[in-house]
Amino acid sequence: MDTILLDTAKGLLFLVVVGLIMWICAQALLFIYAVLGDNIGYLALIPTGLVLAYLFGQAISAQKEFPN
Repeated sequence: MDTILLDTAKGLLFLVVVGLIMWICAQALLFIYAVLGDNIGYLALIPTGLVLAYLFGQAISAQKEFPN
């Protein structure tokens, strides 16, 4: 019986934490929309920039491994 209650409590705690994270993300998006307004499409540049930075970082690391 204790394990069922403990597992239920862990599950409820997990749901509360996930809900809190989602609420924080929603507040952040509302703030970003309030600042950017209709230019919110510029947010799409962030993941693009991160992917490009990752690829360039990998290229630089590979170049260090195989010098000319």
